[in-house]
Amino acid sequence: MKHGTLEAAKIMMFAHKDITIMEGSKIESLIDHECTTSKRDIRLYQCMEHTTEATFDLPNINYEYVVEYFNRQYGYKRNSRKWMASIEEMRPEINNKWNVYMMALGKLEVQDTRINGPRVGMCSNEIFLVKSQIDATAKGCRAGQGLGAGSRTSGCAASGASHGGVGGHGGAEADSKNKNPVHCEANYPSPYYFGDEARYEGSGGGSGDKDGLTGGAGGGIVWLTTPGKITLKQSQIHADGSFGKVETHTQHGSGGGSGGSIQLIAL
Repeated sequence: MKHGTLEAAKIMMFAHKDITIMEGSKIESLIDHECTTSKRDIRLYQCMEHTTEATFDLPNINYEYVVEYFNRQYGYKRNSRKWMASIEEMRPEINNKWNVYMMALGKLEVQDTRINGPRVGMCSNEIFLVKSQIDATAKGCRAGQGLGAGSRTSGCAASGASHGGVGGHGGAEADSKNKNPVHCEANYPSPYYFGDEARYEGSGGGSGDKDGLTGGAGGGIVWLTTPGKITLKQSQIHADGSFGKVETHTQHGSGGGSGGSIQLIAL
């Protein structure tokens, strides 16, 4: 693809050999936000095994392995009704978990291209990003949403959201009757990420307006996975949270959203 634009709610690209995207292309999910609200939510699709208990021991990923591992990671038994025998059958399930997903059984090369979405995944035997940007900034949980959402308590500005660390507390407000900062310092969300897999979006910050809309949004999720090599050359990957906003002079202070997840695996 060259000088191309792909825009859709869900985008999946698959090639038996190579995917090459070049020169001024843009790939964008039209979905603004994704937000995991329960730790029991089903796990994101991963194209190859990479846990400390079971390592990947093939020279390359191939079609048969991708299909077999998909079924194995979700517990689908061969000859059962849930077993999926092809990547085409897997596509709806992958699209359910990712907004933009690109898989090449050869190499995946992205040059001078912007890729935007709440959840962006890439899988290939080699991944090259040259003068390109993957951006999931502020594509995670909205203000006041998520497992580590910020909140506001009386007399204080709203807190920022948490993720891998605690959220920042809001300061005591000048016109508050209770100007003791300890009162505000006790209001902050706890971390919710403790695992080996960066699988959660950032949470939304607390809002200072009555409608709960001015807290910052959390960052999204970006995963790059390969049994070979990941090359980043003059490229950027972002999953930042956004700042809290001040829209009127009468509202209280708002908290920022927490950063999302970026996971690069090269075995």
